[in-house]
Amino acid sequence: MLILGNHLLAQPDIKKISKTMVELSEGLFISPYEVSNELYHAFLQSIATNGNDGEIALAQIDSAAWSRNALYNMPYTEYYHKHPAYANYPVVNISHQGAEMFCEWLTNQINTSDKSKWKKVKVRLPSEMEWMMAAKGGFTDAVYAWKGEELRNMKGQYVCNFKGEKIDAAKIAGSLTENTTITAPVSAYWPNTIGLYNMCGNVAEMLSTPDMLKGGSWYHPAQLLRIDARIPYDGKAAPYAGFRFVLEVVEE
Repeated sequence: MLILGNHLLAQPDIKKISKTMVELSEGLFISPYEVSNELYHAFLQSIATNGNDGEIALAQIDSAAWSRNALYNMPYTEYYHKHPAYANYPVVNISHQGAEMFCEWLTNQINTSDKSKWKKVKVRLPSEMEWMMAAKGGFTDAVYAWKGEELRNMKGQYVCNFKGEKIDAAKIAGSLTENTTITAPVSAYWPNTIGLYNMCGNVAEMLSTPDMLKGGSWYHPAQLLRIDARIPYDGKAAPYAGFRFVLEVVEE
């Protein structure tokens, strides 16, 4: 068990993960959510228990990245990765290598669990093509992960978390956009047509190659939220970079 603040966090719910994965094509699934602080902390606790200092150093969260990216804010630096209020927020400030290690760990967790609906799987980061297919949700000409090219719905509410009219957004959309000066929970806003949350906005997402991010984030302007946009990335920890994973079924 992992203690986040004064709260105990359970090990990954393999049954829930297996049940909620969204199928992209035969034998290929994607997580409906970005990986949360809670799930990533379970991974960190697991490798800490095994006592591998080298792995811990590579996978650790770098909270100082808030200040290195000129985004210094003491509450986030001190509490974002520690306080239980942020458990369901997307993990950030980890490296591309840390995300890959998480995927290897989750692969093993699923393959050794009697709660999985598959005998053998491989969890990994998505390719750019896979990510774009997921974001489009079946619409080949989609610009964003929702219908149309507007960032607000019919009620005037923002449909994503991006670097925009922060004060105005909070007034218009209420609780859904009150967090637009930082990340929002992984289940915030509305899913796309195949049930995926925050494919565009919230945190920019890592791919199988470490040189770019997709989807834009709370830190990025609207044009970088476009599905076809590419955000250069050096693979290092950043407060706007997170990830979601895909799952390949190796054996039913």
